[in-house]
Amino acid sequence: MTIDFIERQCNEGLLTRLPLNTTPRRVGAAVLVLLLAALGVALLLYPPAYVWRVLVWQDADADDQFRFARRTAQAAPGASDLPVALDEPAVRQAFAQALPGHSLEAWLQAQGTLGFVVLHRGKVVYEGYFNGHRRDNPATSFSVAKSVLGTLLDQAIDTGKVGSLDDPVTRYLPELQQRDPRFEAVTLRHLVDMIAGLHYQEFPFLNGDDAKTYYWPDLRELALQHTQVEHAPGEAWMYNNYHPLLIGRVLERQTGMPVTQWLQQQLWQPAGMSIDAGWSLDREGGFEKLEAASMRARATSRASASCSWTRAWRWTAAASLARPRCAPPPRPTARCR
Repeated sequence: MTIDFIERQCNEGLLTRLPLNTTPRRVGAAVLVLLLAALGVALLLYPPAYVWRVLVWQDADADDQFRFARRTAQAAPGASDLPVALDEPAVRQAFAQALPGHSLEAWLQAQGTLGFVVLHRGKVVYEGYFNGHRRDNPATSFSVAKSVLGTLLDQAIDTGKVGSLDDPVTRYLPELQQRDPRFEAVTLRHLVDMIAGLHYQEFPFLNGDDAKTYYWPDLRELALQHTQVEHAPGEAWMYNNYHPLLIGRVLERQTGMPVTQWLQQQLWQPAGMSIDAGWSLDREGGFEKLEAASMRARATSRASASCSWTRAWRWTAAASLARPRCAPPPRPTARCR
């Protein structure tokens, strides 16, 4: 069929000319129908709140601390801030020696840094804030919270709330064994070391475990009902966000309080923190987001906590041959040496 033939048919009325924009409109309508159908299927398979979070909030970022509900760890009564003895030139000089040809502030800005605090002998010698962040603004810890969680589990062992790192997780979460007997071989140590053999797929969008462990609106239910044993524990290491969720469930049950309250009681107040901290929740009044985007505190508070906890670990290691455990300082003060 030639172009001339088509033209004659159109002129004689045997063929009707279609508007030039008909095809794009039809394609657009078809795409819209497919998207709505996909959304409908997603809402049938997943909680609506989860679908909304994934589609609207998308990738994690520093502002997630403002999107989630949170629980507060209160500061120690009567505590004071770290003493300040600024020596910015010395810090800049040390940086220039470590990374010649770069300016400290310009480099921190380019790296997306929010806050940078340097301590020397228990005093603040440098304090800088970048990319719109200010001194009084809290910042989220992301996965640094996993280290804090491990310390909280250690505290539960020290106080007799939990027996041992070598206890099977099913001793504290029997539902796992009822769902899959293979969980009996998984210990708390496996969870802490991330070698529990649990299935984890970093698949993007709705079906990925990264998205589920970050945006699921009921992380308690997710940890107990959706975790799957893939292979024997101890065989391979895998960075897996189900590990901290299960540890958090153990802590919650054994201490009889939310993880944030256990943090306040065992670490935050004994370390003499002068500013409140917060822990993001999966929903209002819900469970702590222990996998990431969780602890929110000022940069100086994090520096103070690191200083106090490091001193406590050194003291404990020197006092005994047992593995270091975080012992609180004798009085509530943010000062450390």
